[in-house]
Amino acid sequence: MVLSFAAAMAGPADPAVVSADLYYYGWDVTTRVKLSPDDVRRDPRIVITVLDPARAAALHSWLALPEMVPVKPDRTGSARLVLDFTTGRGETITFYASRNELFSGDSSLVRAIDSEFRDRFRFGEEGSLGQ
Repeated sequence: MVLSFAAAMAGPADPAVVSADLYYYGWDVTTRVKLSPDDVRRDPRIVITVLDPARAAALHSWLALPEMVPVKPDRTGSARLVLDFTTGRGETITFYASRNELFSGDSSLVRAIDSEFRDRFRFGEEGSLGQ
């Protein structure tokens, strides 16, 4: 398993973020129903907690949030990865990714993701950075 954000983290980190919880279900898993972020949190294949505030903030910045655009109403993705960031005030900022898109926690914003994004979260799977 490799969690390699250090090389890809350019730009300033969000100083408000102090930790992150990652819940991973699997990019290539076929399901009968669309998974919500809560579904992934309840039954993840992998959970990682980032306690180092600098790394958590860098991960938050790496998500390229300025590229996110408004989503048409009632459009959601089938969650495969959930990222819960905790701020210094104890607030939680959630994002989730389907196979092809990153959504804000409330599904109001979205941006496309690519194989580079997915590869950073392939924890020990065939084709992962850790293989």
